Amino acid sequence: MQNSKRRDLPCVDVCGRHGVTARSAFRLGRLLGTTPLFWMNLQANWDLWHIQQEEAATASNVGGITMENTGTHPWDAADYLKTEEDIVASVDAAFEDGDPALIAAALGDVARARGMTRVAADAGLGRESLYKTLSAGGNPGLATIIKVMRALGLRLRAAGTESAAPETRA
Repeated sequence: MQNSKRRDLPCVDVCGRHGVTARSAFRLGRLLGTTPLFWMNLQANWDLWHIQQEEAATASNVGGITMENTGTHPWDAADYLKTEEDIVASVDAAFEDGDPALIAAALGDVARARGMTRVAADAGLGRESLYKTLSAGGNPGLATIIKVMRALGLRLRAAGTESAAPETRA
């Protein structure tokens, strides 16, 4: 180090005003018998520590937005079933999928969109019973499905599948 000139020393300010660059890491490694990677990792760890300190200080207030004022709420499909087309498409997709739980969930979404109390009354069912039946763990019977669909102004009808070719008799 005695033979090195002042201009050969890397420009590293230990007060934190300048970081270790790749060039300064290379020079420090050469001068001090270490690897440039040692100095780059040291700088990265220093930077991360400072970021962690800043984040901890601002965790409850990110960009002026706090967790209390975000106004977020769970997504509910019922909020987006505004038109008759949306409702029919939602229920039709559930029936096309064929999963009974999905069908019940789709009917529950529509019933909530239309007003569960009104749908339950039109179907001749109790509101709480209807909520429970059309919930994730519910298992509505065919009679209940038909009553709910009628109350929603929908009907259930059979249609052939594309893979089911009609039998021909010879």
